[in-house]
Amino acid sequence: NLAWRKKLTGRARLRDRLQAMRKLDELPEKEFKRMFRLDRATFNAVLKKISPGLERRMPSKAHARGRALPPKLMLACALRFLAGGSYLDIC
Repeated sequence: NLAWRKKLTGRARLRDRLQAMRKLDELPEKEFKRMFRLDRATFNAVLKKISPGLERRMPSKAHARGRALPPKLMLACALRFLAGGSYLDIC
């Protein structure tokens, strides 16, 4: 059943995003700073500043590709990439 598969895939994606968020929150400060090249307080300050703009651009309902990434993960992926790593390191 195709509808069931789509529903399962959406749940799996959500679970992966939640796992990535938990992993990000559980990183020790030293590892966090090594990965993103800034401390957690600065990360949170940048996140607070850019979140309204990112959330405003997100669709209110899910679309064919699923829900958008939370602003925290968007920032983490972008900073990790700019710090010389890969956005895939987050997951």
